[in-house]
Amino acid sequence: MRYFLTLLMTFFVIVSADAQRWKLTRYEACAGVGFINYFGDVGGTSLEKNWYGLKDINLFRTRPALSAGARYKTTEESAVKLNLILMWLNGNDKNGDNYYRKYRFNTIGLEHSLQFEYALLREDRRKISYAIYNRRGLISSYTKKGVYLFGGLGGNINYIFLKRDSSNYVPTIDITKKGFNFSGVVFGGVMIKFIYNNYYAFSFEFGGRYILNDYIDGLTTKISKFNDIYYFTNFSIIYRIKTSRKGYPILFKRYY
Repeated sequence: MRYFLTLLMTFFVIVSADAQRWKLTRYEACAGVGFINYFGDVGGTSLEKNWYGLKDINLFRTRPALSAGARYKTTEESAVKLNLILMWLNGNDKNGDNYYRKYRFNTIGLEHSLQFEYALLREDRRKISYAIYNRRGLISSYTKKGVYLFGGLGGNINYIFLKRDSSNYVPTIDITKKGFNFSGVVFGGVMIKFIYNNYYAFSFEFGGRYILNDYIDGLTTKISKFNDIYYFTNFSIIYRIKTSRKGYPILFKRYY
């Protein structure tokens, strides 16, 4: 009986400690590179012709983005993340339905946002068996990949360069804006996260941003039905920061 009780208590201690494993690295720092695809008033085809936007994807109009962020795990399944994204947007009426207008633009933007994440599959979820052994002994019983849904809101401070080549088109219904502009954004998407080791991880994110005004490309019209949107594809490297017993991040110190 004493042996059984000792074994039972040991089991509960291990399970309890294991359940809190995620708290050991609840802080993460992220840096990444990505790509932006813009869909708006400059360039593109009509909704009836563009195959739900697929026809408007143009590699020559795809622009780069640089990102940095900080993530905090609020629970084992959820987290919040602060984002900073430096981006470039580009569009041209050439080869689009509105080729006769001859508008073209470039926008430099800085997006700052708060992102909420929820795990469909956690990267540290347990496999079926409690422990796995090989010839060398006990090995990890944790998976290395997680799948998350995310959504959030924020703002985009941008500077717009809008030009129109000479043509016979008279812009009677066009409203243009150049220079500095601020746009609110709401967004959502999916993230896949890969654990490399106790210190580093990698992630792939894809999501859409809906702009709360219609000026990120510098142009709107009196008959415009939808605001501008852009899609963000991002590849990040993640540094997993150890958490102290008091819940604070421990920087510049190796662990495990």
